[in-house]
Amino acid sequence: MTAMIDSLRNQCIDRRYHLGPIGFETAETTLVRVVRTMLRWYERSQQRRHLSSLTAWELDDIGVNPVAAAKEAAKPFWRA
Repeated sequence: MTAMIDSLRNQCIDRRYHLGPIGFETAETTLVRVVRTMLRWYERSQQRRHLSSLTAWELDDIGVNPVAAAKEAAKPFWRA
């Protein structure tokens, strides 16, 4: 009975050792992806807000159609 318990305990320790770092890396990778997505959304929001504030002359100067600029500025930040 003791040998069986020791065997099960060793198997659990082995699994924990092998799965622990993978689980941590997955959580870290997920966190990095979430932060990158949030930064991308923030930048997109700022760019669209700035685009909506440009005058017709400024839009013409950078070669952007005012209708296309208004359409892009109206998109929510989570849409590319």
